[in-house]
Amino acid sequence: MLQTHRKRKKNRIRAYCNKCRHEQVFIKMEINHILHLVLTIITVGLWGVCWVAICLGKLIHPWRCEHCGWHWPEFGIKRRFLK
Repeated sequence: MLQTHRKRKKNRIRAYCNKCRHEQVFIKMEINHILHLVLTIITVGLWGVCWVAICLGKLIHPWRCEHCGWHWPEFGIKRRFLK
């Protein structure tokens, strides 16, 4: 049976999230450049500005917390909090 859609590539890591205050799964999503190219052609280049902004955002903050969306994972840090 043929699949009509492709699955998005996801890279997953476990790291400490400052916002959730415990270890969470962080996801690195891939950009669908073909979709952005089509949108840029349809909008006569206007979408190109958004495309560039999305690419820059991915370079600056490539990882996102799956639970809350926080974008700064802390690797290898184990914190203890008082109750």
